Amino acid sequence: MNLNLLHELAQNGDSRSEDRLFESMSARFRLFVQQKIYNRQDAEEVVQKALMTIAEKYRGLKFKTSFSAWAYEVLKNKVLDYWKAGTFRQKRIIDYLDEMETERTVEPNPNLERKLLDCFKQVSTTNRRHARILNLHYQGYHVKDICKMLNLTTSNFYSILFRARSMLADCLRAGGVI
Repeated sequence: MNLNLLHELAQNGDSRSEDRLFESMSARFRLFVQQKIYNRQDAEEVVQKALMTIAEKYRGLKFKTSFSAWAYEVLKNKVLDYWKAGTFRQKRIIDYLDEMETERTVEPNPNLERKLLDCFKQVSTTNRRHARILNLHYQGYHVKDICKMLNLTTSNFYSILFRARSMLADCLRAGGVI
């Protein structure tokens, strides 16, 4: 049903229309927000904040265009507030730090380290350029810096990095043979 019609009926005191209005908005808002915010919990939180704002204000306002347009504008503003707040970045950082903490509790495997070093040596003997790119990338150099040092284009860098990583992976899977 049309949100503007439901709003009109709800403003006239029809409680069933008010329930239907908020159920309809809730479903529509979820679809809209899930396209903007991929984390379901965050999306649901944004929808609920928008619905709360609408519930607090919709009875006393007179709308220049329509209730529906105003409600969607409230929702868009809540989505923008979410992105401006940087909440998504903070959660990603926290998740990353949690992963790092989990990884630290795992004991290092000396056999794996030795095997990885042997495979790296084999990559180095097979193709020095591949090994150099792996080494520089592992040391934390930025892609632009590596490309400058080795006189490469960015696409060429990624191509070589992919091949070098594949060689390492093949070596580790095969037990040390490239």
